[in-house]
Amino acid sequence: MTACFLDRNSKGRPDPRWQTFVFLVLALGVPCLAVAAGKAGKGAEAATTLTIEVQPSQDRQVIDGFGGALAFWGFDADEEALRYAFEDLGATIVRVPGEVQTSGKPEEYRAVLERVTRMAPKAQVLLSFWQPRSNAKPNVSDWLEDLGPNGYALKPSLRGAWADEMVARIQTIRQDWGANVTVVSVQNEPNYSVPGSVTCRWEPQALAEFITRWLAPRLKKAGLAVQLAAPDLASIHDGAAEAKRFHPVNAAREVPIFSYHMYDCYRHDETPLGLATMQARQKALGRYLREELPGKRVWMTETTGAQWTGEDWHSLGWRPGMDEHAKALAAARYLHAALVDAGASACLWWGLTYSLPPPTITGEEERQKFRDEGLILVEPEKKGGVYPFAEKTPKYYTFKQFSRFLRPGWVRLEVKEPPRLPVAAFRSPDSRHVAVVIINSEKSAQAIAPRVSGRVTYRWAGAYATDRKHRCEPVPWTGAVTAESVTTLIFKAE
Repeated sequence: MTACFLDRNSKGRPDPRWQTFVFLVLALGVPCLAVAAGKAGKGAEAATTLTIEVQPSQDRQVIDGFGGALAFWGFDADEEALRYAFEDLGATIVRVPGEVQTSGKPEEYRAVLERVTRMAPKAQVLLSFWQPRSNAKPNVSDWLEDLGPNGYALKPSLRGAWADEMVARIQTIRQDWGANVTVVSVQNEPNYSVPGSVTCRWEPQALAEFITRWLAPRLKKAGLAVQLAAPDLASIHDGAAEAKRFHPVNAAREVPIFSYHMYDCYRHDETPLGLATMQARQKALGRYLREELPGKRVWMTETTGAQWTGEDWHSLGWRPGMDEHAKALAAARYLHAALVDAGASACLWWGLTYSLPPPTITGEEERQKFRDEGLILVEPEKKGGVYPFAEKTPKYYTFKQFSRFLRPGWVRLEVKEPPRLPVAAFRSPDSRHVAVVIINSEKSAQAIAPRVSGRVTYRWAGAYATDRKHRCEPVPWTGAVTAESVTTLIFKAE
């Protein structure tokens, strides 16, 4: 997400009441609830058979985790909001800005990262750099060339100095703050920059040279064992054209993780481009990565339905007037496409926590964009030095259908999807548990008969659903997924 700063002078709402905290019982990292497999009711259409084979030939990528960003708006969340993120949602990756912020405060993210470290010490921190800036040189003109309508770019003469500053920041955040920084994103959205934004544009060859010639050698010399993620593209375009354009970066051996954002969009006055277009682009990205960069890990490090490039732009599959449950289903489709079509090992939403719109934001569409940004929403004004928890959005629950069950080390299984029902299947590292996530965007229930086979016999262990009545809750299995739902089915080896 490209940062654009808004007036936040507003009064917060009263503190919300504490909500009952429900802990799922975990077995080897998977919630397991014994549920008998029922039959579809009389008159129901024949169930579609879904076969899941737990065999080495069906293994695909290993899951690294799920999470989101604590950045810019509502990032300094209170303990209640963070506990929902890490203990209920199951987040294992948190993304934060790495450079000194425009506020001039070099430790702006220290307090929240220290709370995260105390609460979830094993959570990985993805440190992302948006725009070159340091405590000694805080101005845009200190580091960047003005490209007019194309925004900004790092002055070539300062590449060494910027690499030094990046290394110093990584050392400070890891060693002095105690944050578990494991992955560093070299540049947020290098293919997008406009005047007045917190951005920095790079051409592919220049970014590749910066990584290989300037940054990677300095990291090695400093003894910083972090992995680099790049290029963190804002969008990939038709046929994954932007990903292919950045091939010099993607192919660098110093970059073990290909990272990207899902912000492909369409203009308001154009024919709305839907989820089918989004999925086609993810499939093209997956083909490119498999053919040209086999073995490269893939992280989808940011997405949301909101577009801040102007009121006339909308994310693929999102449109004004959608209710929040429909948006939650679209969010699930984004996760599914990243995992299944692009082969992502990690999926991050933009706002792990995000601010509710302040009263100064009066336009309904703009206020809705604030809600679109976050999985967990916090109040727009701090109380006691932190942003109080406000609510969990419907997207939180469809995201949880993946993140709560698919833990780091799980492996995606290739399956043949039935028509109109996107399906993703995964096994635990020891193959004793299988999770199947089914998305039904139809307005009617869909009968389906999952069959899990392998070297051992699998039995039903639970079903969890998010629909218009349930919020990632245990449900009885009747042989059909409910209308407008995301359902996670759990199987356990006997």
